[in-house]
Amino acid sequence: MLFATVGLVLSAASTLMVLRYHRLAYVSLVIGLAELGLLGALSGNDKQILTSLASALAFLITAAPLGLMLDRVGFFKVLAETIPTRNAAPYLWVLAALTTAIFNLDAAVVLLTPLYIRYAQSTGRNAIAYGFQPVVLSLLASSPLVGSNLTNLIAFGYLRLSTSSLLYHMALPTAVGCVVGYFFWKRSFEGLTASPDQKVELRRPYGELLRTKAVRIGLPITLMMLAGMLFGSRVGIAPWEVAGLCDLVLIVSGGGFKTSYIPLPAALATGGLGICAVEVGGRLNISGFVTHQGDFGWWLLSLGSGTLALAINNLPGLATILAAAHSSLGNSIWPILLGVNVLPGIAVTGTLANLLWFSVVSGFKLDITLAVFSKMMLRIVGPSFLSALLVLVLFRPFLR
Repeated sequence: MLFATVGLVLSAASTLMVLRYHRLAYVSLVIGLAELGLLGALSGNDKQILTSLASALAFLITAAPLGLMLDRVGFFKVLAETIPTRNAAPYLWVLAALTTAIFNLDAAVVLLTPLYIRYAQSTGRNAIAYGFQPVVLSLLASSPLVGSNLTNLIAFGYLRLSTSSLLYHMALPTAVGCVVGYFFWKRSFEGLTASPDQKVELRRPYGELLRTKAVRIGLPITLMMLAGMLFGSRVGIAPWEVAGLCDLVLIVSGGGFKTSYIPLPAALATGGLGICAVEVGGRLNISGFVTHQGDFGWWLLSLGSGTLALAINNLPGLATILAAAHSSLGNSIWPILLGVNVLPGIAVTGTLANLLWFSVVSGFKLDITLAVFSKMMLRIVGPSFLSALLVLVLFRPFLR
């Protein structure tokens, strides 16, 4: 157990630095493979978790290029041009929420953060305030669809969840969390989000935008992605296959694919970290705690799982819980999933999306320290998470 825990800590440390030092991805992978070889064969349940993790990472590899190619053809830029020049904040908030839910949280952060910062700077708004929107929504809006978060994909594959079940359980808490989050975002940046513009007008007419090449290409791809995420499992199509098919269509349409669009270091590092997490979780047993939980138990499960994910990152956090629960989750998966999807975002190292966001904003020379980031995220994400969890618990009697 000690060796497995040390391996998990070392792997987590190397994974957190992989965005700056790509070669550390191999360190994490080697540690994971070494544990796999030295600690013996995995149980059937643990193998299923790793298989689900592999499917989730395959989605990361295929979905990231999709979002970047859509950005390259100008799809997201055109969407931003439909936003009124005054009172733009709620429109941008909804756009970030939809991008997170449909494409995934990492795509939302990579694509929208520079767009929002430039938009704020060009219209006289506060760039830090608007730059925070994508990273906040990468947490609050990442629970309703399978592809919204890699944690959803892992749970989806391991527990054989249906896309309709995920939407049924998580849509309302997600919506409430996003609404509450918008209120606290405005409150946290009060006085810094107002528009200096006096007119309320669209930057370009809708009819003109619909005739642009970016929309003619991007809109069908977006609808295809959404349909695949919602209904693909019914015909045996995995989420990563849906994203891969969209990639091919976009490449043929002139998306301009580059190998640099593939986040291979992040995928390799996370894979190694996931192996270490499963090795540790498999040696624990929390099945008695997670089953037959009441309302108070759901609060503990969500807060506890979120805290664990905050400490070691959300993907290995969920993998550890799944391995330790030994297939005894049942409806307890819903508060656990909400916890690992939202709470880790309070720290920069809690999710890959946070690390990506901090890397992006550093290029704009914005004055955001690690302490300022955590302070602002706690103000916004904390009450949003609690309100979403409250809704989930209140509707617990109606959840099957």
